[in-house]
Amino acid sequence: MLAEKTNDYSNYFDLACEGGEPIVVPWNGNNMVIIPEYKYNELVKARNNLEYLEKLKLSDWQKRHGKVIVKTIEELEAMAE
Repeated sequence: MLAEKTNDYSNYFDLACEGGEPIVVPWNGNNMVIIPEYKYNELVKARNNLEYLEKLKLSDWQKRHGKVIVKTIEELEAMAE
């Protein structure tokens, strides 16, 4: 039984790596998604880019609505001392 399961999962891993498409595998009443590492990295990069764009949007909104504080280099250096 264990050998069969191991072989099944090995086949799933092969399919995901070779085809590059996500494979949904049932696991203890839930679904597991197996994807190649490069696809995972693409998803992480897209999420990080979205988070950065949201920060830029907030920054732009704050600037347009006067929600910023302007300091000179001299003022910043004085604050650091």
